[in-house]
Amino acid sequence: MSLIVSYTLDRNNRIVDIGGEWDHFAVENDARNLVTPNVLGRSINEFIIGDATRMFLFTMLDCSRLLAKPLTRAYRCDSPQWRRFMEMTLEPTPHGVVELRHQLLRVEPTNHSITFTVAPTGSRHEFVNRCSICNRLRLQNRWLEADEAAHWGLLAKTGECPVIYGVCETCQKTALPVGKV
Repeated sequence: MSLIVSYTLDRNNRIVDIGGEWDHFAVENDARNLVTPNVLGRSINEFIIGDATRMFLFTMLDCSRLLAKPLTRAYRCDSPQWRRFMEMTLEPTPHGVVELRHQLLRVEPTNHSITFTVAPTGSRHEFVNRCSICNRLRLQNRWLEADEAAHWGLLAKTGECPVIYGVCETCQKTALPVGKV
């Protein structure tokens, strides 16, 4: 289980190369619209949902380029049935180019199959805040795992949950490199 997908961004954050098992992962996860020919030349910004998530990634890109050294961060990329623990490494190269490698570390089954959908902009319907990095949900003024929230009956019984994406306070602290800069 050493799935690795990667993409390379130019100095303007446009996708200039795709690597690893990118296309396989896209097809396997019902995202045929994200295979290589459909993403090359496009801005990474087009694929990020939520301002906080965008700021988190761009902070990491800027730090990696400025420090001219790799940065590695853990994150989650869950599906309705699986918790996928991942690691992202940003590897800067000359001229502002950065390769981002995403490696699957381990997979665990979820106890509750929940499909998260992006809440429509300006929606007056109920939605939940979801962290783009750790995938926890903000409910009752605290961040909970989806399984825990479902167990306590804090999510709708339909198995679908409209969310807006952000970055929780704990994960926000991981955007910057640890130690002296």
